[in-house]
Amino acid sequence: MRRTRNLIRSGRTFVSRACIFLFPFTRQKGAVSLEYAFTLALASIFMIGVFYLFVQMSRDMLRAFIEMVKYL
Repeated sequence: MRRTRNLIRSGRTFVSRACIFLFPFTRQKGAVSLEYAFTLALASIFMIGVFYLFVQMSRDMLRAFIEMVKYL
């Protein structure tokens, strides 16, 4: 029980430190709350995924456009 509590505490400090490192503007008063850090992490992962999908789609569209121009 104590071990899991220590793990959660260390994870929380790690997440808040990572968020302070990644987003310096979040350093308002002391540590970042866990919910805020979790939301920021989820939002950044989501934005990276959307960007990756956009890059893949644009690459496929470019390839299709080149194929279309070849056959003209």
